[in-house]
Amino acid sequence: MKKILVRDPISKKNLESLGIEKHIQVVSDSAFWLEARDFQEEKKPYHSPYYLISLRAWPGIDTKLLTEHINTLIKNLPGTPVFISMQKDDEKIFHQLNNKNIQCISPKNLNELWTLFSHAQCIIGMRLHACILATTMQKPLLAIAYDDKVKNLLQTENPAALTLDPHLDLLFPEDLPEKLQNFFSASNPQLKAKTHKAEINIFTKMLTKNLKSI
Repeated sequence: MKKILVRDPISKKNLESLGIEKHIQVVSDSAFWLEARDFQEEKKPYHSPYYLISLRAWPGIDTKLLTEHINTLIKNLPGTPVFISMQKDDEKIFHQLNNKNIQCISPKNLNELWTLFSHAQCIIGMRLHACILATTMQKPLLAIAYDDKVKNLLQTENPAALTLDPHLDLLFPEDLPEKLQNFFSASNPQLKAKTHKAEINIFTKMLTKNLKSI
């Protein structure tokens, strides 16, 4: 074995804790190497402000309940919700949302993918590379950290992201309503601080109540 390549320092420490100490090298995911100059931007896909939703299936996560949470959350966000299907299986999650207000798009190429992310006002991301693109473009990111690879990425590359972890019972700190408001405000600076206060409190209570069943 010549080298073991990992994405982040936390993964390196995990391997070292197992007694694997040699030939481990931390390298950035290749998606971090993408820059605007690498792409020919296509026509802006939507005239109105929009935000992207990237979800995926994962063992141990109740996708029905997950989609219910997302439908509740997007009631509070201004703009057009656009579900981005980054792999074919993602479309199954889109259909589970069963929300006629959400549009679905499957990028045909990297130019289209880059254009979608570059014009979005914020990202609700579950797929790792959706989180990476949001981080690269400095977009407000609400990340659903379904696996350690997403948590580790955010800890090292985007600590400002609002992270929701569906695997943990004690997930939501007391300041979650404030964090959600900051997320809404970052995605649309014209929002007033009190605009979604009631909706945020309802969303927070619902998530906390249902967390153990995810």
